[in-house]
Order: sequence, then C-alpha cells, then structure tokens
Amino acid sequence: MSRTEIANRIRSAVAEVVKQPVFIKWMKQEQIGEGLILLNNSFIYRQRLKTIKSELYLGIPTRSASNLGVSNLVAVRGIAFHTDFKFVELKGIKKLQIDELQTAIDKELERLGSIVMVLIGEVSNKMITRESIGHSLFAEIELDPTSSAALTVSDKTIRINSMADEETIWAELEQIHGANLPEDFAEPLATALDHIRKRHYAILTLPGESTPSSSLLDSFVDALRQNVTQYKKAWNKCKGHLDMDPAEFNNVLRIAYNFATDAVLVIRLLISICDLKPIVRWCMVDEWFQLAESFRTLPWAKMKDKPSLDTYQQTVNNARNRAFHRLLPVDNTLRVELEGTKLGRITLRLFPEYVARNTEETMDYEDRALVELLSDFTRVSEKSVSPQFWQRNIAVMEGAIALLSRTSSALKLLSKASAPSQKLTGPPRYALPVSTSSAS
Repeated sequence: MSRTEIANRIRSAVAEVVKQPVFIKWMKQEQIGEGLILLNNSFIYRQRLKTIKSELYLGIPTRSASNLGVSNLVAVRGIAFHTDFKFVELKGIKKLQIDELQTAIDKELERLGSIVMVLIGEVSNKMITRESIGHSLFAEIELDPTSSAALTVSDKTIRINSMADEETIWAELEQIHGANLPEDFAEPLATALDHIRKRHYAILTLPGESTPSSSLLDSFVDALRQNVTQYKKAWNKCKGHLDMDPAEFNNVLRIAYNFATDAVLVIRLLISICDLKPIVRWCMVDEWFQLAESFRTLPWAKMKDKPSLDTYQQTVNNARNRAFHRLLPVDNTLRVELEGTKLGRITLRLFPEYVARNTEETMDYEDRALVELLSDFTRVSEKSVSPQFWQRNIAVMEGAIALLSRTSSALKLLSKASAPSQKLTGPPRYALPVSTSSAS
C-alpha cells in the first residue's frame, strides 16, 4: 500500500506544478503535441554542491496542450537540459530510456538506503554525562537532561539538567552551600563544565517498524516556524524601515541572518539528497518549484548576480553586518601615500571591504608590523536592501518550511515502503552531538 501512496503523492505534486502560472505561461509559448513534458530535477541555481543532479527526470505524457497525462507519469533518462520544463516530441522519445512510474519507484526504493533516514530519526537526550571536579568542596558534576530539578546536590556530587547559564549554576550552588564559594573552586568547576559540554551527546534512532512522531527534521521545522512568527511580528511593526522602529528592524535583520545561515545549509543538504535519491524530490517537486519561485521573485533587479542560495545569503549577511558590525565611521576604502628614505614610496589601502581583506600585497620593511595592524581595519559592504526584499523574504521562509515539512513526511512514507528490503534487525542508533544549553 505504501508504494501506491508514493505514486499518488508524486502525481499530486506534479499536478500542483502544472497549475502554476509559470508553467501555464510556458505551455502557451510551446507547441505542445504528442510527446513528453519533462520537469527539471533542480529548479534552484546550483552552487557549492558536492553532488551532480540526477539523470532521472519526471515526464508527463501529452497528446496536446489540453491533454496532459499526469496520472501516467514516467521516469526518463538519456537527456540533459537546464530550463525548468522541456517538451520532447514523439520522434525524440525513441532516444530516451523510459520507465513507468511504478517501475521507477521500485528501482529507487531498492537503492534508497538508510543514510537519508537520519533526517527522520528520533532524538533522545537522556544520556547522563559525569565529570570529576577534583575539589575538596565538590568532587563531581553530573548532567542529567531528564531531571526535573535544575540543580541538586547529593554528598559531593552536583547534578544539573542544563548548562544554559553557568552564572546561575554558581549562584544556586552558593545558595545551597549557604556561603560564598571559595575562589579556587571557580576554575575546576568551569573546566568540568567545559568537558561535559564537549563530551555530552544524545542518541538518534532511525525509524524501524514504527515511524517517529517527532523527528530531527520536524524539530528543524518547529524552530523555523517560531522564528518566522517573530519575523512577521517585527516586519508588521517596522515595515522594513529602520527609522519606523529601530528595535524591530534589527529583529528582522537578526532573524533573517539566522535563517539564511541555517536554513540555506539544510536546503543544500536536501538538494544533494535529491541528487542522489531522486524519488525524494519527486514526492515534493511542487514544493521545490514553489521555493525556487519565491527566490526568483525577490527584488533582484538591481543586483548583477543570479538569484541563488549564495546570492541570497550574501545579500542578507551584508544588510545584517552593516547594521550590527559598524562602529567606526568609515564608509570608503582609504588610500594613503607613504614616503621614507628606507621605505621608498608605497601606497596603502586601508578599510577594504571585509571580504577583500586578504587580497592586499605583502610588504617587508621596518614599519611592517604597524602597517599590518592598520590593515586589520575593515568596513562592511555598502549594499543596501529594500523594504520590499524583507517583505518578500517571508515567502522564502515559508517556502523553506513547507519544503522541510514535506521532506519529513515523504521520508516517513519512503521509510515504510523500503523497510522490508533493508533487512534491519532493529533500528540503528547513532550518537548525536547536541547543545547542552537546555534540557530536553
């Protein structure tokens, strides 16, 4: 039954794509007759990826522009193209290798493997990590994320459920101790906490016969949703203008920066997964298309670069850096001519953009150390971002969330269908490094 569900999900995703205005517009520009419409397997501009896109394309059989066989999808190889859609006439189909959708699903499930299922593994943060303190006052500290108490003391053992705030740990220990803690206790306690932070881990269990209710990817989705909610509230108050509400505008920049850093990393991972396991992409080809469109509709008109993950991230970073990393009032690179009997005539360039800080020539002379210190000063990019960018960025964020959510759902479905062929005696368990800043 799961394999039928997979086929239906793929057909439903393709049906959503063909409803999109961009697809309808493309259809009107093409002479669609009997043949195949192929959907590209990578809608987002590819940069800094270690994988190449799959050779398999989803194909929609056609008789005419008004007669699309979405219910009879096929998987096609033997062709390469870079546009979102491509029509292949009937005479060109003979050169292609074509599988019916169900056949392609069976083949893909056989080679799906379990590595991709890490994303829908269930995280269990129940491990207890201990570390010796080596002090006459307290001998050991223990991190137990399952403990209901923030901090307790038993004999000479300290038990905590979180390492979120070391100052709070110190204050609570003093309260329990009933007096100020000795100064020579600070260093061994800090060292013990640091060792716990480095050694503590959670367990990630891959799905077995039962699908995890809350997966690693689901936790990503929840975090992104919370941040988008905050982003929308901040946007509604500042409308993308610093002078309207400086505090909320800074919140827009902060959340956008964090999103661009983390979500883009996950999106790149998903692109690579779909390159290697195209069936994952097929299950949510509509969400991939929608996300690509949200990137394309950002106001790129005044930017020379193509809309891409790299360009998006750099645009957000520049805007954020200018707001948060600008203290010294220098807006331009400074050029200065120096002369001296030992030095001769040289030209220094001070305050280059941060990204160009390592491109200046190295010089060797008596005052070189001083010049190198002056060269450490940089300035942030002058590029500004329009309020419209921050407004349309909401669609990018929501598109990414929808993609991650559908990926989680698709992987759970694929896991059920492929589980028998994996011949697993039990769900594999992996040690997963986790933040020790809060309790599970």
